[in-house]
Order: sequence, then structure tokens, then C-alpha cells
Amino acid sequence: MSTIASGSTLGGSTTPWQTQVKLLGSYTLPYEVQVAATYQTFPGPERIANVNFANAAVQPALGRPLSQTTSVLVNVIEPGTVYAQRLHQFDLRFTKILNVGGTRLRAMLDLYNVFNDNVGLTFTNAFNPANPAFWERPGVILPARLAKVGLQVDF
Repeated sequence: MSTIASGSTLGGSTTPWQTQVKLLGSYTLPYEVQVAATYQTFPGPERIANVNFANAAVQPALGRPLSQTTSVLVNVIEPGTVYAQRLHQFDLRFTKILNVGGTRLRAMLDLYNVFNDNVGLTFTNAFNPANPAFWERPGVILPARLAKVGLQVDF
């Protein structure tokens, strides 16, 4: 059975619906200060545990040797049943509007990943029963809290 990029599998099995939430809003405070916030939450990626079985391990169950290869790669987790931790990201932007002559300046401070969530975004698919800790370790995690300063000039 092959896995398709959308999470569905060939053969009729499909991944259940996953909830995503995205909220954003902004508000202008006194003294021309704007505050904007964005919150997003996504389900973690579906986990796959591929184990490479040699011909010697497969032959007793199959009743014959493999025909065109010496090993077979099998996902030992049922598709759609195991997912990584859910991602929660909260971002803020503070903007101060300044009118200088006929020019409008916007001084901005952006804060990304305010609560410093460190959820895994990608994981290895290869599973080795002798070293299961390697399979649990993420390959990429959500980038750490970040601040950015910007200036926009409208003329």
C-alpha cells in the first residue's frame, strides 16, 4: 500500500479530518498605536514508522522468498492513527504611526512565536526497533521566539 502526499492511502483508507484554527485581529489604541495578533494551531504531522525487513524475515510469513528484491520496506503503524504534537503559534505586532510633514512613518515591532512553542515539524520515517529513541527525535522544530523591528515610509 502506497502513501499519497495528501495523507490518503491507496486502497480506500483515508486520514480523518484534522482541525486547523487561524485567528487574527487588530485594534488601534490611543496615540495612533496599533496592536495586531495572529494565532494559529495545526495538527502535528502524521507519523510513519518504516521498517526494512530482509528476505529471511519475510519468507516464513509469505511462504516463499521475495521475487525481485532482497528486502521490503513496511510502515508498521496503521495510517491515520499516530500524529505528532499539535502546533500552537501566537504572533504580535505593535505599530506606532508618526506624521512628519507630508510623510507618514510606521515604526513596527513584530514578535513571532510569543509563547516559544518548540513542537516538532518534521520527523524521520525510518524506524529501528533497536533504537526507537531516534524515531521520536524531530528533524526540524518550530523556530524559537523572534523579534523584528521595521519602519515603513508612506509619501
